[in-house]
Amino acid sequence: MGRLIPCRVRARASISPSEDPQKVLEAMLNMMPGCTGEIQERTAEVRSGDMAALDTIRESLASRQTLGGLRRNMAGNIRDNTTKFLLNRQAAYAGVTAVCDTPEESPLGPIEVEVESRRIDDIILWISEGRTG
Repeated sequence: MGRLIPCRVRARASISPSEDPQKVLEAMLNMMPGCTGEIQERTAEVRSGDMAALDTIRESLASRQTLGGLRRNMAGNIRDNTTKFLLNRQAAYAGVTAVCDTPEESPLGPIEVEVESRRIDDIILWISEGRTG
């Protein structure tokens, strides 16, 4: 993966009463394998203290040449040392990475991914390069 940039990654998704909480968590772990996941009340959450949590998202989008949209999304959402982006939950369940510009693009609600790092610009650059190594 090249250099390791210190960061924390957290993803959250609300769970509607009609959904199976385990399937929501599974969709999230499809996008961020190796993360720690838990369900609390009507929210699923996964966490990692490592930028490797973003590898699957990065590689999937690079293979479809859609990293520019993710980079714009992340750059436009920087607040202090944190940025966020949204993923389509139904696509994630199918193992497909699809970035949403608005929450409405994911009918059951998006997966919100938040990345925190003192080097947030380096994280955005790394994810937008799209190459491993």
